[in-house]
Amino acid sequence: MPNGHTLAERAGDGKMDAERHRKEMEDLFREWKGSWQGRSPQDMFPAEKFVQDGPIYPSAYWQGQRRMVFVLKDTNNLGNCDLAAAIRADLKRGKKTWPWVTRWAGALLGEDPGNSEKIWANVAMLNLKKADGGSSLGGNVLNWYALMDKKHILDEFEILDPQVVFLCGTADSALWLFNLDKMPIGREKPFWFAQDGRIFISIWHPKYRRQQRLEEAQDWLRSNREKIWANG
Repeated sequence: MPNGHTLAERAGDGKMDAERHRKEMEDLFREWKGSWQGRSPQDMFPAEKFVQDGPIYPSAYWQGQRRMVFVLKDTNNLGNCDLAAAIRADLKRGKKTWPWVTRWAGALLGEDPGNSEKIWANVAMLNLKKADGGSSLGGNVLNWYALMDKKHILDEFEILDPQVVFLCGTADSALWLFNLDKMPIGREKPFWFAQDGRIFISIWHPKYRRQQRLEEAQDWLRSNREKIWANG
């Protein structure tokens, strides 16, 4: 067998790596939230409204070969919670949560949207602003939060180690945050490009109100699926 390991041994190694990454993520969020205690201005960093995120199914995500991260802005009136756990609970109840994440990720994986748990096993969420928010967030405010928490955001991104990164209305922030040098300026979404061994996809927010745009994005992902994975 490759590397002298049996299939069972390699599966065990994968589980150990997944557990290590899960612990790294827990430690990161504990440190991150702790850094908000007493931070000024306090109304901008309310520790009681810190929302952690990450992989929906951590073990499956880190053992998978097609890890996808959706880089978003912030949550909408969720309070102090674990976004990944909330999505996981919705899926367990059969609720069609974040339907366009399901459809877009499914289109890229070649999976039927009905296989939601199988699709979400490859998905992680990363909000640039960890403080719970409202229905809208200006670009200047988002950039300010991203700058203030840049170290922790990059630490989270490194632990998640995605093959594909969906920039969901966050491309302008990602440009400087992830030091992207191939971002086409003024291009109509969606579009994709490869950098540093990853695929970056600039796309709309999955809760964008223009339904037609979201459907067009799903079709675009289906038609570009093979090309995208071939460059990832």
